[in-house]
Amino acid sequence: MPHYTVEIGDTEGHAFRVAMVVPISDDVGSWRTLDKGRIRYNSGALRQFKFEGEAPGQFNINFYGPDGMDAGWGLWMESFKTLWIANDEGTGSIVQSWVLDFAPGKTSWSLVE
Repeated sequence: MPHYTVEIGDTEGHAFRVAMVVPISDDVGSWRTLDKGRIRYNSGALRQFKFEGEAPGQFNINFYGPDGMDAGWGLWMESFKTLWIANDEGTGSIVQSWVLDFAPGKTSWSLVE
């Protein structure tokens, strides 16, 4: 599974980095924060998905906390990757219950490595 590091930012200029292991298929991957204190959780599972009607080969990423996928996602990144390669940047969203020193709602992300 491919490994990536992304920086996620909010609308107020706060940011943190996340290391991700992203599955190639419908498998479950993982994530962990590299900068602590911005969001409530430090690690969890992730899963790629696509909305019906989206451009072929564009995949979004849902982040889940330690309570697992049944508890619902807390952070998502829109159009993170195509079938084989990650995009350089994009947008997403984070829910209120996940933030500590970070603004809930709209986020942006950029590929670091």
